[in-house]
Formats: sequence, structure tokens, C-alpha cells
Amino acid sequence: MHYGEALGTRSVSFVGSFIDGPGDWLIVLRGAIDEAVLDRIDTHIADFLAGRRQVLTIDASAVARYDDRLPALLGRTQHRLGTRRRLLRVRGLHPVRQVTRVPDGDAVPDRSPAPAGSAVVTPLRRGHRRRRGVAAADG
Repeated sequence: MHYGEALGTRSVSFVGSFIDGPGDWLIVLRGAIDEAVLDRIDTHIADFLAGRRQVLTIDASAVARYDDRLPALLGRTQHRLGTRRRLLRVRGLHPVRQVTRVPDGDAVPDRSPAPAGSAVVTPLRRGHRRRRGVAAADG
């Protein structure tokens, strides 16, 4: 499943790594990010980890659609970099805008990108309240 364009749309992808100043590494993503492209991104990230640069920036501003597993890959990368006191920056990746309900009650994510500068907010279920940024059950 992909975010963005309709499934079945053929698109060209590009993944490139560049030195972006002293201590910085840039990975540029373009087009459709599918499973094969995720593997290529992971290889570029491994190359960054093998080096001495401190800041990894991933520019996804020209990504047309992406595989559901891309956010998980970025999360794992952030964790790996954090344990080494390195920094991950991601530019231009659009989140899922909202969840649409279908008649049978199952949730179907809206795959269109959210407007720039927006945030995804998930409402808490009844009986739960937020404490210090964490949802906690009323007791």
C-alpha cells in the first residue's frame, strides 16, 4: 500500500547520497518509494552509519508516494543515530491526513498527503485522558 498517487501508477524513483557540508550527509528521494527502493534507502543509511558524519538529512519533498514501511524505517534510523549521538532530519515527507470510515465500520486511511505544515492528531478514546503527553486510562 502506498501514500499519495493511485496504486498501479508507474513512476520512476531516485535515491542519491551527497555530502552536504562539514559533518552533514544528504539522502535525496524522488518518485515512488516501494519495497525495492526501501532496500536502497537502507543501504544509503548503512553507508552513512559507517562514516563519521554527524547529521543525516533525508529530503523527501519530491516523493510522489511511499510504502507504508517507510516511517518505520525512518524510526529505526532515528533510534540507531540517537544511540550514537547523531541527528536525523527529514524534510518534505507528507503524513496521512485522516482516517475515513466505510459502512462496515472498518477504518480506511486517506492516502492523500496532508497540507504542508500540518500535523496528524489522533483523538483519544472515551475513558482515556492525556497526562504529560501519554494517554492513560481513567481508574
